[in-house]
Amino acid sequence: MVYLRGAFTEDEAARMRRRVWARLARLGVLEDDESTWATPIVGVSKSIKRDAAFAAVGSPAVVGAIDDLLGADQWDRPPNWGTVVVTFFGVKVFAFFGHVRPRGGGTLVILGSHPVPAAGSSTAACRDDPGM
Repeated sequence: MVYLRGAFTEDEAARMRRRVWARLARLGVLEDDESTWATPIVGVSKSIKRDAAFAAVGSPAVVGAIDDLLGADQWDRPPNWGTVVVTFFGVKVFAFFGHVRPRGGGTLVILGSHPVPAAGSSTAACRDDPGM
């Protein structure tokens, strides 16, 4: 796992957050009204993935890290970076453009878990660890 702090600027992160909240608001989910957060929303990333605000996810720092992992000129850049998780060639790029508090809804990544899906298992046991 590679962690890149500052892969894009605070201003770029703020633009991405505004874009997501604007899209959610059209669906009735309001940033300042947590009572509207209970309804499951599907497809937000599809509607914003081509938005120029998310090009920052493909920053030189991110591209450089992927080059280090896969080899320079050994991969094609995604046509757009406008999803929270960009997956290609076994590389997952998680772009956090806002604070995620512990147990606050971030994506769980378990180091060494990549063989589980490959083995055909549909479940994996995880220890409830408050330090994660």
